[in-house]
Amino acid sequence: MGSAPAVAPGLLVADRYRLEALVLDRSGRAMPGRSASRVGQLWRAHDEVLARPVAVLLIENDDPMAPSVIAGARAAAGLTNPALAKVYDAGESPGMAFVVTEFFEGGSLEQQLMTGPLDPAPAIDLVAGITEAVAAAHRAGLYGMTPSPGRVLFTASGVPRLAGVALADESPEGSERTDTIALAHLLYAALTGRWPGDPRICELPPAPSVDGHLRTPRQVRGGVPREVDVAVVRAMGDDLLRRGLPDIATPSAFAAALAPLRSTVDDGHPYGADTAEIPIVDPRSRRRRRSGNGNRSGNGNRNRNRNRNRSGNRWLPASTGARLALAVGVAVLGVAVAGLFWTGPRIYPHFVTHSVTTPTDEPTPTDSTAAAGAALVPAHVSEFDPYGDHTDPHVAEAPNAADGKLSTAWHTQTFVSARLGNTKPGVGLLVDLGKPRQITAVQLHLLGSGTSVVLLEGTDAGPPATDKQAQVVASADDAGTTVTLRPADPTTAQYWVVWLTKLPAADNGFRGGIAEMTFES
Repeated sequence: MGSAPAVAPGLLVADRYRLEALVLDRSGRAMPGRSASRVGQLWRAHDEVLARPVAVLLIENDDPMAPSVIAGARAAAGLTNPALAKVYDAGESPGMAFVVTEFFEGGSLEQQLMTGPLDPAPAIDLVAGITEAVAAAHRAGLYGMTPSPGRVLFTASGVPRLAGVALADESPEGSERTDTIALAHLLYAALTGRWPGDPRICELPPAPSVDGHLRTPRQVRGGVPREVDVAVVRAMGDDLLRRGLPDIATPSAFAAALAPLRSTVDDGHPYGADTAEIPIVDPRSRRRRRSGNGNRSGNGNRNRNRNRNRSGNRWLPASTGARLALAVGVAVLGVAVAGLFWTGPRIYPHFVTHSVTTPTDEPTPTDSTAAAGAALVPAHVSEFDPYGDHTDPHVAEAPNAADGKLSTAWHTQTFVSARLGNTKPGVGLLVDLGKPRQITAVQLHLLGSGTSVVLLEGTDAGPPATDKQAQVVASADDAGTTVTLRPADPTTAQYWVVWLTKLPAADNGFRGGIAEMTFES
């Protein structure tokens, strides 16, 4: 490999992959070169042959990890399980090694669980699919994937994949046990929204324990089926909790224990084809149903597609040691947007959304604070529905979309089709900034993937009465869960409308909403 070219946006790698932007770490900084805890630089790129977004990990040719990364990626590419991240390419370019993977745009399961646990049926289906993928990798002689909520990433259409595969090591039996415990922890987290493992791996609230022993999922959250509780306990490796029940020591055995508990057997993949949209779940409505229905363990088929908003993307935690250094290498970890090799404790607020952008862009809002610097605080936010009867119970939720919390949201009504049942051209939120303010961008966290959204500028002194009295300044079709609307030129107005014209699939129809919006001057 010759000398490395200057790595910058626009560089063409392997005569095919055009670099677009660095994937930023949690703090919004560009991912650095090799350090004690990271390898290479992760870029979003465009595959000019197949015209699709990809993630490209670049590693300098003198990095001692480069051969392991390439070898690991080639091994992972041979696995075709739909729940494993796809590795597209790996090789050498002048001065550097590279690995190309799919680019994830739907965020991670960890981010999703921040709003609350999944219902039991979708939790079982999701983790069972991941478990079968890990078992398949073990049969191929690949170990050390160590699943966690942060390593389960979603495609833009909502398909969950496990990012990260390791090579065979000298003690596969120990690796099987480690991965089985990790899978049990993953299901525990999906069922309860609590993390029972190493706190450095996941930033969900810790699972409760008594005298050094974890509470079981059923003890943490009502409604968890007893059979699921038993399977998790048998796989977690705590002899006291098992109470004499036989141990589950391998992913294959765990997959077999979960198989009869699944609500779908769609070829081992809980959510079907990559084009399937996964609806969001309002955790508040789930609590209302639970209070009225008691134990819902028998509602599998009805509940199995209840999933949650997948906003943003995140770094993947890495393990130390030679074996998991190879796991690091493989994946690029399908890491796409997720990033790589974080080993220290989390110190950032939860719900941080990691953008793929240049280091100079503004950070996205978190639950604890709005975007720094140029973010504007609206004087008033109200539902904007000129063609409705205003009896929608979600009208009062409008301020939730600008309260600085991703855990609260404004929801639309449910319609029979994505185009609002052809009953109206759109529905949205009216934002009063208090006085005319110049806007350069509006960042949105949407509920579900597939929303079409328009930014309208009020052109009169008063608020617009209909969408016809406002001017379109930016739009996005079939957006993911995060999108930034930028007027072609900075625009000044007091009243703005965020207008939804197409909604994602939801329970029994189509429904959308906004978890958070940030206006930037």
